[in-house]
Amino acid sequence: MRDTVQYRAQWIRANSSKNKLEVLHEFPRLTTSGMITQDFLVLHGEAAPKLFETWLTVYAEKILHLARREGKFPFPVEEMTLDAKGEIALRLLPIMLPPPVFRVGRKVVRPSVDEARQAFIGLRPIIGWNKHGGVPPTG
Repeated sequence: MRDTVQYRAQWIRANSSKNKLEVLHEFPRLTTSGMITQDFLVLHGEAAPKLFETWLTVYAEKILHLARREGKFPFPVEEMTLDAKGEIALRLLPIMLPPPVFRVGRKVVRPSVDEARQAFIGLRPIIGWNKHGGVPPTG
């Protein structure tokens, strides 16, 4: 299993120009509930529980505070539930963190904030997928 997870991670990194649907076409089981979590646990087993334990209590509050201070999230958070704060903080990460610079051949590329936000993995149901976890057609 570890070899499969490492292969999948290397393939995704090597094919970073591919969109989500192309990745899911290559690895359709990533749509299986818990599969991405399982891969993360295999690759980063020691960090996963620590991040999960401290996300809501430490990091979510800090991200929301920083976003409000920088004017990137001008909404009140005091009356939000802890889960809502955690969800919003996750969605703010691509906006708050500058996208990394990378090379494509000799060309240096810096994705825009909007490109980083669009590439960020969001957990939301996708309408139109069949009940057996099949990948929707591309095109």
